[in-house]
Amino acid sequence: MKVRALGFHHVDDTLADYTSVQTSLFFDVIKQLAAESVFVVPSSKNQSKRDLYITFDDAYKSIYEPCIAANRKWGFTATIFVVTDYINKPNLWNVKAKYLRHHMSLTELHHLQSLGFEIGNHTASHQYLPKLSESLLHEEIMESAEKIKYEFGRSKAFAYPFGAWSERIVDIVSREHDIAFSTFNKSRNVDSATSKFNLRRFMVCGHHTPADVNAYLHGLDENL
Repeated sequence: MKVRALGFHHVDDTLADYTSVQTSLFFDVIKQLAAESVFVVPSSKNQSKRDLYITFDDAYKSIYEPCIAANRKWGFTATIFVVTDYINKPNLWNVKAKYLRHHMSLTELHHLQSLGFEIGNHTASHQYLPKLSESLLHEEIMESAEKIKYEFGRSKAFAYPFGAWSERIVDIVSREHDIAFSTFNKSRNVDSATSKFNLRRFMVCGHHTPADVNAYLHGLDENL
């Protein structure tokens, strides 16, 4: 199953980290995409070559206002992958980060959902899944799925923390979700099989340009 998918983390003009993009870049990319693509979410029924998934990992507060603005201007929607133990909390799970940034609150997430955004599962605490025991793996994936179901309805999509997955992980993810996203420009996949539970995303980073995104979407370069 091949899809076109882009991923973001932060849209933050004050954060000097490779995972963060400037607001101006984000708007330039979305404006360009709106002219040639159809923004889709996991529950979308229409399927065409123009369909494009936009995703946000971790549900940081920095994406809230830009997403609302892009929704108003271009009908933009996306899938927001939530780390459920850290809703409305700082990113203390990221022990390697040299910064603290808050994740969105339930109120903010519900507002985005009302605009057509969908809430996806990014586990309970953003651990590196391949190293977990079977019981901890099940807890990390399924408990967050239950929390999302209670607050927002069933999560149709899952995103692997750090892009890391294996068939053992897929077996649990597939019990509650319809699709799952990994990455390919920063991937730590354990297995190499391709399926609807390994949908590859191009993760847009601070050094990328709209031309880089365009090159990916037109199949010109998968090594950006």
